[in-house]
Amino acid sequence: MCVACNEALLSTAEKKAYTNQVTNYIKQGDDIYKTKANATTFSTALIYYDSALLIAQKSNLNTLIAKAHFAKGRAYDAWNHDPLKTIEYFLKAENFYSQLDSTKALASYIGHLVAHTFEKNNDSINAINKELEVLKSIPLITDSNALDYKFLPEMSLSCVLVNNYDLAEEILQKRFQRKYIFNDSTTYNYLDHYYFAKAIIDVKKYNNAKSSYLDSATQVYNSSALKIDKTYYGEILIKLYTHLNKIPEATQIINTIPRNDKDVNAYIRLNAADATFRGIQTGELQRNLLEKERQNKIKNILIGLLTLFIAGVIAALITIARNRKKIKTQKQELELSNNKLNAKVVEVEWLNKEIHHRVKNNLQIIQGLVYMQENAIDDEKTKAYLLQIRTRIDSIATLHKQLMLQDTNVNLKE
Repeated sequence: MCVACNEALLSTAEKKAYTNQVTNYIKQGDDIYKTKANATTFSTALIYYDSALLIAQKSNLNTLIAKAHFAKGRAYDAWNHDPLKTIEYFLKAENFYSQLDSTKALASYIGHLVAHTFEKNNDSINAINKELEVLKSIPLITDSNALDYKFLPEMSLSCVLVNNYDLAEEILQKRFQRKYIFNDSTTYNYLDHYYFAKAIIDVKKYNNAKSSYLDSATQVYNSSALKIDKTYYGEILIKLYTHLNKIPEATQIINTIPRNDKDVNAYIRLNAADATFRGIQTGELQRNLLEKERQNKIKNILIGLLTLFIAGVIAALITIARNRKKIKTQKQELELSNNKLNAKVVEVEWLNKEIHHRVKNNLQIIQGLVYMQENAIDDEKTKAYLLQIRTRIDSIATLHKQLMLQDTNVNLKE
């Protein structure tokens, strides 16, 4: 993107007017977005972000366009509604901000959000590769730049959620210090997420049943006011307590986790929590059945008589279940592959448009330079040569425009 080229076309007053309009729409969307009340919250916020993007595109100011793309990406990310759109908007914003020294930290943060989107959609390979790419762009953290990179605990949490505990520990121990971590009401509860990341490392990597971080994470869950946060934290805690075979603690979380708000359940991943809950219930049921079998041997005689029949039915059911599971797995793998290909197509199309845009700008600059030289020379013969050069550049620009607009053959005669 040619930032200077676009901004040079507008007056200071026009830039200010466009900036105020875009900023106002994004602020209105943010005021709705940060309540995180339900799924409608994010779709409503997107209406304001869409308005901001339309005005930004009208202004042709890349700074405003990138800001609107970032806002839309945040909404889709929190909504967890369309991962491809989330990645698309974040990549556009990241590409612009990475070109400016003053916003490289913001570009790194947006890159992490792309990795977070992969993580939420169970694409652990792309999630970790993107996090490693972002880490390479982050300088040594000091007191002077720590606020710019306060999102590093979020990176650590994303890494542990895809089971890369070593990278998560490296981020928290070598790349970022505890003194820089605090909750931020305008973005994320970084300190809360730090406790969860450390708790997962303690439990999953070191099998530490007495982790103080697990206690801190549980306190965070108990004090959470927002349903969306409580559901997310509860899902993690259920898995950790179940891993440690602490069934009473896991059951207590299950009994207090928000479960009846249809709007919340529309966009929060409760599948794992529900599966764990069913697993606990199934375990209790199996233990009760074994106890009853030991107390009543008469029933074993009847079970023995029916064994052959039941075995045949079970074998048939197992075969059907395996086939269904295999088909479901293949379908999921195919959908994941299609999603990856679609994301790649979006990225390639966007890069192609960017190349055409730069070629167009370069041709306009060259034509302008020749025109300036033509006006500065008095010799008519030389001016005629420059005019001829300018017309040829104009022909090239026209042909380039036709190539951009037409998918079929270009009419060279025309």
